[in-house]
Amino acid sequence: TILQRWTEGSGGQPHQSLRAAVRDANAAVFDAAMEHGRRGMGTTLTALTLCAREAIIAHVGDSRAYLVRGGHCTQLTSDHSRAAEMVRMKLITPEQAANHPARSMLTRSLGGEPAVQIDIIKQPIDNDDVVVLCSDGLWDLVSRAEIAEVCGAVGSPGFPTPNEAAAHLVDLALKRGAPDNITVLVIRITSPLPFPPAPTRRSFFRRGGG
Repeated sequence: TILQRWTEGSGGQPHQSLRAAVRDANAAVFDAAMEHGRRGMGTTLTALTLCAREAIIAHVGDSRAYLVRGGHCTQLTSDHSRAAEMVRMKLITPEQAANHPARSMLTRSLGGEPAVQIDIIKQPIDNDDVVVLCSDGLWDLVSRAEIAEVCGAVGSPGFPTPNEAAAHLVDLALKRGAPDNITVLVIRITSPLPFPPAPTRRSFFRRGGG
């Protein structure tokens, strides 16, 4: 639905087109859930488009987008979970949230309600930046420092490709007993990009259906 809506978009601003595509996807999931008697069924979504020197991200749920730059890994999205809300309210610490019973209780999901609030994040990007999109099956068991170490070397001579970096991150999580399906997307920025007619995947690795 998102790819179809994006492709059929009216050529407006990229963030507006992305938001509209996610809204349509939310409606499609909600309608499918109602038809099958599964109201409340939902999923998470973190979608990315690249426009010139800017990454535009649409986000619902607790999948994450990270920016790896200069050896550091920065989280670009905010988790939509009860535990994350408690951290933002300073009721618990990030360390406590990691093992909190409410860490997987979503406050927003795609398809859970007829309409959903969508976070739109705009991030300036430079050559050699790496953007990582991942489900909680990864970030729950692999630290930001490890993500920075694996992805920071992408593109250097003798170092992993984006696909290889994604595969390595998935393997790390699986070896540590990842209880969830894992999806990881690693994108290395190599040149300024125009607003594309449709999203393109530069590198993709998927294990499971998360």
